[in-house]
Formats: sequence, structure tokens, C-alpha cells
Amino acid sequence: MANEGEPSSYLVPGSLVNDPEGSVSIIDMRRGPAFLTQDDVRTATFNDSILKTNRESIRIFGPGATLAQDLEPEYIDISQDSKTAWVTLQENNAMAILDIEKAKFTRLVGLEFKDHYLPGNGLDASDQDLAVDNGALKDGINIKNWPVFGMYQPDGIASYQVGGQTYLVMANEGDSRSDWPGFVEDLRVNSAVYSLDPGVFPDFATLDSNANLGRLTVTKASGNTDGDILRSWHDRCYLWFSRKGGKTNVPCNINLDGFVYLQRSDRRQNFFCLCSEFLGGDRNEHFAIKRITARTSSAAATGGYARRRGWNGEIFS
Repeated sequence: MANEGEPSSYLVPGSLVNDPEGSVSIIDMRRGPAFLTQDDVRTATFNDSILKTNRESIRIFGPGATLAQDLEPEYIDISQDSKTAWVTLQENNAMAILDIEKAKFTRLVGLEFKDHYLPGNGLDASDQDLAVDNGALKDGINIKNWPVFGMYQPDGIASYQVGGQTYLVMANEGDSRSDWPGFVEDLRVNSAVYSLDPGVFPDFATLDSNANLGRLTVTKASGNTDGDILRSWHDRCYLWFSRKGGKTNVPCNINLDGFVYLQRSDRRQNFFCLCSEFLGGDRNEHFAIKRITARTSSAAATGGYARRRGWNGEIFS
């Protein structure tokens, strides 16, 4: 059971009352629910001694929060031998690996970031650049590379095996912390309290325009790598929900502890302007994996239901 431990407020930084610790409980149901006692419940907690992979992409940023308070378990998937559980930590852009028998976390895995400046990783960063005709479509779509980084931030997770190899599939929904009093992390690039570091972005004035990055919603909690707090100069821009179109692209492959983590997403083409208004469009929270003849497919679900229109999954051979 994922005990997310979301905060009710950040008005008292570090308060366990306002920001409980995240954890995962393992409940022994062999005697049946009518006979459950507290002795049947073991709870795995987080601490700073847990091994970390890709540490730099694990986001710990709640005001005054400890590691245990900041990590918020979302979905859980269990290995076929029932020995290992994989737990998504959405806001933290990470995943935890749990030893079920010992009820202990063995590793935290940062899911890295997607560089939208690399060829093939372009996006439409504005909903106010409609001068672009895009050929016969004339729909204002303007896919290009921008100096920003996407956070995967998966919600749902599932696994399957092919040829003795376990594959993890995650729904990269993306989510910000903006619901709790005392802290709101999302704002627009051209906000008065967010600035691009002119030493890193010499064309910052151009990037700030509404037709470029100005209306892109990013996080103020990441990217100020040199600690320039007074001027709020950010050396990197981080945005939510790094979806990637295409049938065969795998933007991130991480081999850890005998499994492969695949970050793929749907082939639909309705995500072109999703970043300009924060997440926009559909946010895939979870999905179902089914075997079709010799292939395994994953169908994404949005807001708790599976869409019937268009393509919402990716086929894995």
C-alpha cells in the first residue's frame, strides 16, 4: 500500500503534522481481512542511507522537508516472484525499489531529464505563435528545439517479461506542487519572479517573449544551480510531462537490478502545445498492459478511464 503522505500545508516548514512522511505498507492478508491486526502490517520508510542512482535527477524540494517527508509514493508494481516492488515517486521524478521480504527500500532511482535542445526532442513551447502555417494544416504547430529540460514524473507503473527480461512501463503524467498553502512551484518563464540567467541565456530577452518561451510554465524549485536567490536567475528551465512521440524512440533506457525501465509514450499528435498552458491536453495517469498475439501492448488511461479515440499506447515487441 502506497502511503503518499502529501502535505496539507508548507506554512510551517518541516512540520510532521502538516507534511507526513511517505512510506509503503506491506499487509499480510493470509488470515483474511476479518482477522487483521497491527502485527500483520509492516511499513517500509525512507532514510538518507538508501542507495541512490542518478542522484542529481531526484527532486527533494519541499520547504523544510526531510527526504522521508518529500518522497511521495504513488503507484506500485510487483515482480512476478513477489520479491521486489517498484514504487513511483512522481513529484520527485524518481522511483524506489523495495525488498518485500525485508520491508526495506534498497534503492532510489532518479529518472533523469529530457533535453529538448537535442535533435528529435523538439516541442511547441507557445500557444501564441500562430503565424506558423505548418504547411497545409495551418494550425500554428511549431515544433522546434528549445533550451529546456523535461521531467518525466511518472504516475502509474506496470511490468511485463519478454525473454526472461523484466520491463517496467510508466505513465509520465507530470505534476507540480501548487495545491498546498505556503508553496507554489509553477510559474511562467516571463514571470516577474523568474529570470533566465543572462550568462547562460544571452538571448534571454528574445526567449522571454510570448511567441517563444515566455508562456511556458516551468518550476521555480529546480534550475537555480548556482544559488542566485536574490535575482532568481535560473541556469536551467525544467518543465513537466516529457512526452515523446514516435513508434520506436526510447528516450531513456536504464538497466538496474535485472530490469529495463522503458520511457515511451503515446503516438498521438495532440500534444504540440501542451507545455504552453502548463500540462494541457490529456495527462496519462495509468494504463493497462495486455498481450496481443506475440506482442505486448500498453493502453494509456487519462483521469481514471481509457480513451477510446485515437492511439493511447505503444507496442513493445
